[in-house]
Amino acid sequence: MTRAAAGLALIAAVAAGGVRAEPRVDPDAEREARGGFWENVTDPGAQARRALLRDAVRVLRLPSTSELPQVQAGLAQLTVDAPASTDAWGYRAVIAERQRDWATCGASYRRVVELDPAWLPTALVEGRTSARDPLRRPALLGAVLCLSRDGQLAAARGLLEAAIARGDTSSQLWLRAGEIAMAQGRLDDAVAALAASGEAAAPWLLAMALDRARQDDRAAAAAAQANQRDPFATRTSSAAVPMVPPADADYLLGFAARSRDDAAYAQVYFRRYLIGAPADAPWRARAGEHLAAVATSGLAAGLTIQGGDADPARRAQLAAAITRAEGRLRACVAAVPTGLAELRITTIGAAVRKPDPRGRRRTPVPAAPAPTATFDAYYLVAPLPPPGGPDVRDQALRCLEQVGAELGLPVASGPAWSTVRLPVLAR
Repeated sequence: MTRAAAGLALIAAVAAGGVRAEPRVDPDAEREARGGFWENVTDPGAQARRALLRDAVRVLRLPSTSELPQVQAGLAQLTVDAPASTDAWGYRAVIAERQRDWATCGASYRRVVELDPAWLPTALVEGRTSARDPLRRPALLGAVLCLSRDGQLAAARGLLEAAIARGDTSSQLWLRAGEIAMAQGRLDDAVAALAASGEAAAPWLLAMALDRARQDDRAAAAAAQANQRDPFATRTSSAAVPMVPPADADYLLGFAARSRDDAAYAQVYFRRYLIGAPADAPWRARAGEHLAAVATSGLAAGLTIQGGDADPARRAQLAAAITRAEGRLRACVAAVPTGLAELRITTIGAAVRKPDPRGRRRTPVPAAPAPTATFDAYYLVAPLPPPGGPDVRDQALRCLEQVGAELGLPVASGPAWSTVRLPVLAR
C-alpha cells in the first residue's frame, strides 16, 4: 500500500470510529494546573488566601453589608496565618471602616503603613479618579482617621507629626492635624493647621476653633466664609464620618445656627451637645454661654409666613396669638427637649372675583367656600430617643396640632393661601 493510500485508510478508519482521536491539549490550562499543583505543594494555603481576598473585593463592591461580618472573620484569620499580607490587612481595614469598627480599622491601617505605605485597594479603585475618594486615601491618613475616631488621639497625632517631619504637607493631612489638635485643646495649633488646609470641611472647623478660642470677630468672619462653601455646616457635620469627638457635630451645628441668627436651631443643638459631651469636655462652658444667649427668644421670633398677604397687622396678630399660647405649645414638647418640631398651619381664604378690565359681563361663578385651615406638625430636628420611646415623640406632634387648631389664628384675606410655620421646642 502506498503512503497516500495508507493515509486515506487511516482517515476512513477514524471517521468510522475505528481509531480514537487524541483530545486537543490547552497549553495555558496545562501550565496553570501544573503551577497550582506545585503551589499547593510549596504553599498549601496560597490559593485559599487568594480566594478569600477575591471574595472580600466582591463583597465590598456590593451595596449590601450582610456578608461583611463573615468576610471580615476570614480576613482576621488570614492576618494571623499570613501576617505579612498587605492586602489582608488593607481589606480588613476597609471593611472595618465601613462597619465603623474604628479600633480594628486603626490597627489594620497601622499595619498596612508598616508593610507598604503606598498600598491602595487596587481592585476597588479602578475607574475612580477623584483624589478625595476614601478608597484612594493613603493608608496613613486612613490610620489617623480611624485611630482618632477610636479615641486614640495621641497615637494619631504621632503618625501625623512623623509624616510632617518627612515633608508631607497634603491638604487632608492638615485637616486631620487640625481636628485632632482641637480635640486635644491645642487651639493655636488647630487654627494654624486648619488655615493651611484646603479641604471642604476646614472652614467650619476653623470657625469653631476660633470660637472656642474666644476670638469672636475672627470666628464670625470665618463662619461667614464657611457658610458659602457648606451652607448650614451640614456636610462638615455629616454622620458619614463622625467628628472628633462625635458630640462636636452638635456644637458645630449650634454655632452655625447662631451665626445665622437662628435661635431655635442653635438652642436645640447646644442642648444636644451638653447632653452628649463628656462631663469633663473643655468646651461645655462655652456651649453653655451660647445656649444662654439664644434661650431668651420667644417662639414668635421664629414665625415665618409663606404665601397670602404681607399685611403687617396680620403678622402682629399671629405673633400675639402665638405668644399667648406659648406655654401650651412648649408643654407639648417638654418630654422631647432634644428635638425641634414645627407647627405648620395652612389657611385658604375665600375666593374673590376679579373685575373684567374690558367691562364685559362674565359667567357667574359658584359661591366660594368659607376659609379653611389644616394643621400639621413634624420634626425639623428629630429628638434623641426619649425614655418613653417613639410614642412620646408622636404624642408631642399630635399635641401641637391640637393646640394649633385651638389658636384661632387670623386667615389671609382674599383668595390667597397662607402657610404659617412655627418652630417649637421645650423651654
